[in-house]
Amino acid sequence: MEMLLIYEGILTVPHPQPQEIWVSNTRWSRHDGRWRPFNKPLSLASQRQALVILHGLLQWATDAHYLPANPATLLGKIPSSARQTVERYLPMAALSYLRQAVTNLPDHTTTAHARKTRAHFLLNLFYLTGARLHEVVGATMTSIRCDAHGHWWFHVLGKGDKPGKMPVPLALLESFTAYRIALSLPALPALTEDTVPLVLVRYGSSDSATDNTVYKIIRELMEQAARLAIADQQPELAQRLKLASPHWLRHSCFTHQVEANVPLKTVQENARHASLVTTGHYVHKNDIDRHRETVTALQKILNNK
Repeated sequence: MEMLLIYEGILTVPHPQPQEIWVSNTRWSRHDGRWRPFNKPLSLASQRQALVILHGLLQWATDAHYLPANPATLLGKIPSSARQTVERYLPMAALSYLRQAVTNLPDHTTTAHARKTRAHFLLNLFYLTGARLHEVVGATMTSIRCDAHGHWWFHVLGKGDKPGKMPVPLALLESFTAYRIALSLPALPALTEDTVPLVLVRYGSSDSATDNTVYKIIRELMEQAARLAIADQQPELAQRLKLASPHWLRHSCFTHQVEANVPLKTVQENARHASLVTTGHYVHKNDIDRHRETVTALQKILNNK
């Protein structure tokens, strides 16, 4: 029980100690000796998830009679996540800065052009499909393919290796073909490319980019976009861009679909959520809209007194 309390304490402290054992500001591969479990304080949702996983593992050990009882029950009830709506998303203005950041990338050499088209493709892939990082890294060139009706889909293996697919809009297909042409490949993949990684580590290589490589590409775009926002005196947008990760693009994808009045059931299928309740977290009013609508309504009420 004492060890469980220590673990719970590690999860909840703002900066786990000692720093050199627990924290690294750089996202290293799990197989790298410099990998650390923390790169910033855990959110309440992440703390809850860690405790749920631990509770489930110890419950399995109890059911298998390795333990006489589940000691995690002594920690008390695991708190539910207080966040009811998704907040880690980017408004359209921030996405405009991201697109500008891609446009500003150098392309004076063949290698630089390939990097630029890869960055553009990845930005579109994450935002327009809502794919997760591991799904993108694990995909092959034929993961983007056309069905018998002429519709393009991005096929992935999601959580628990569960297959899923998301519609591919024209903008994504165009950036995909541009990326392939920059790699000196035909515009569209052949069926024999089912073992060729979708995201290559570099021009001229046949090796897949790692999750760390793809993460860094997106993060560098976020940093450059943040600088553009600062130059335009948009500190709030810059702050969101500085905090954002590839997963923010997933949240942005489905938040904007909901705001565009895409049916919630369709958004659920695109997001591959098991429950419509999870998809419902993307339903929320923009603060600017909510403020304007509320103040306008209250003013009308006062005027009618």
